[in-house]
Amino acid sequence: MKKPATNWPKPENFKPIDAYKAVLLEVDGEKYLRFSRESLTTSYERHGEILKRFLVEMRIPRDDTIESGSDLFPSPKGDRYNVIAMGKVGMDFTDKEACFKGDSFDYSIPGFKEEHLPVIKELITDVAPDWKIKTK
Repeated sequence: MKKPATNWPKPENFKPIDAYKAVLLEVDGEKYLRFSRESLTTSYERHGEILKRFLVEMRIPRDDTIESGSDLFPSPKGDRYNVIAMGKVGMDFTDKEACFKGDSFDYSIPGFKEEHLPVIKELITDVAPDWKIKTK
């Protein structure tokens, strides 16, 4: 089941600047960039929830082995998938700039780095071709 390469956020409530959580992963040899459903000012969706939701949508078996409080989240690596990076993304919808930064509290996964930018740029080509992206 092929999904769009990204679920690139759209501005909420006309906020020109906002932040989202994001997960960069590979599934069956294809790379995907997934964002939280809502911005961090609206809700607090965790990286594990983003990963779990996407794996369910893709009908990919997972082993929920990462404990965080009372929650269980998928392992960052499975037979058909591998998480590459997790972190936050500051988005300026007016100037069309996105800054990938930070890491995940629940996972010991590296955050976004400069080396991830070419992959991200390729994944957003169809939905945000004129955006500038960077890491911090």
